[in-house]
Amino acid sequence: MRKIRKVSKLEEKNSLLETLRHNEDALDYIQNQIYETENILNIDPGDAIIAGQLATERYIKFSLEYLDKCYTDRLKALGVKV
Repeated sequence: MRKIRKVSKLEEKNSLLETLRHNEDALDYIQNQIYETENILNIDPGDAIIAGQLATERYIKFSLEYLDKCYTDRLKALGVKV
């Protein structure tokens, strides 16, 4: 069993800021994928596979936005203005 290491507030703040930057990149990427998938679905609206892919991409976007909110709230609790 691993021993849990205490993390300083500065380390936590820096880690959260870096994670937010990566999360922004992921959100941009998934939003572009959603646009592409919607365009493909507009060409063939009956394609169930593409519709399922779009639903999955939207769920990923929702999850990333939720994580973004959680990280931002934690940063605010640490006294960082975001």
